[in-house]
Amino acid sequence: MKYIVSKHGNQDIEWLKEYTDDIVLYDKNVLGNVGNCDYDKLCWIVENYDNLPDVFALIKANLWKYISKEEFLKLKDNKVFTPLLTQFHKTYLPICWYENGIYCEVNNSWYVPQFESKFSSYNEWAKSLGLPTPEYLRFAPGGNYILTPKEIHRHPKELYVKMRDMLPYTQLPAEAQFCERTYYTLWKK
Repeated sequence: MKYIVSKHGNQDIEWLKEYTDDIVLYDKNVLGNVGNCDYDKLCWIVENYDNLPDVFALIKANLWKYISKEEFLKLKDNKVFTPLLTQFHKTYLPICWYENGIYCEVNNSWYVPQFESKFSSYNEWAKSLGLPTPEYLRFAPGGNYILTPKEIHRHPKELYVKMRDMLPYTQLPAEAQFCERTYYTLWKK
């Protein structure tokens, strides 16, 4: 399986050799540190939209922050859409919880003040892209997924271009948080 990996700072990537030798590395130290890891992921999708591998993983180099190694070992060989997330994240009903293996969070944009942003809320951002604005957002914290072309091609390349182009104005834009909270909705059917 091809791994598309976004790396920041001195994050270790040696662990990847256990699982693959087919790696596309986006090293923020070399490429410029803008748009969080979502800029890298969306750049790769846009650049490869018409020539995607049969199965690939879009991940952060610090994957173990978002899923335990034991949980990952059970999922790593999947050949279908698979969110890569721990099932043991702290939850606080009715704010956040797990439902059918995916993390759910109230859509109130609580995180926006922590970041630079050109949008005041997730809903404002989503509406600008013609995306739904549900009461609760389902997503894999960290935005790590195993994917196939089928999921990516549910939406036109232009949507990914628009999402990508909203990110590179700063290192940690709130728009990257919005992207992370959108991937599951975009790709899950």
